[in-house]
Amino acid sequence: MLFRSSLLATLCAVTLGATSLASPQELSRETALGRGLTGGATGHCQVLQAFDGNLLVGFEHPTQPLFLELSPRSVRAEGFEVRVQLADGSWELAEPEPVRTYRGVVLGEEGSRVAASMNEGRLSARILLASGREWWIEPLDPSPQGQQHDLHVLYQSDQVLDTGRSC
Repeated sequence: MLFRSSLLATLCAVTLGATSLASPQELSRETALGRGLTGGATGHCQVLQAFDGNLLVGFEHPTQPLFLELSPRSVRAEGFEVRVQLADGSWELAEPEPVRTYRGVVLGEEGSRVAASMNEGRLSARILLASGREWWIEPLDPSPQGQQHDLHVLYQSDQVLDTGRSC
């Protein structure tokens, strides 16, 4: 991958710190419960570098910044196409949206794996560490009070409440 370097991670930490809009914080109990979680943390998620479809994404975590190195990875089957039905019932081919799914690693975490999607600057990701720990990043929905568009929540799998439902 393009970005793997401890020097680059250090530079990114400085960049992320310099551009942050607010300090990351633990998820409030009310927000956590509303999302079906027992805890988690909020922070700003920013694309720090993009090159040839590859992304370096920084997440401001309360204890330390987290950097994801991501490369595009389509999950579309061979021969995938988009068809649109017209008013007369006929069909026509349409240009598909760009691929928004990625695979990658957490910089500085040997053996880590990341599966992610990026939609309108909002990241959703599953992070597996070599230790077996599993983390998730999801966009935090903007509130009527106007929360920042780049605010996300980070939580561990064991922080998900068992509601008896699945998504």
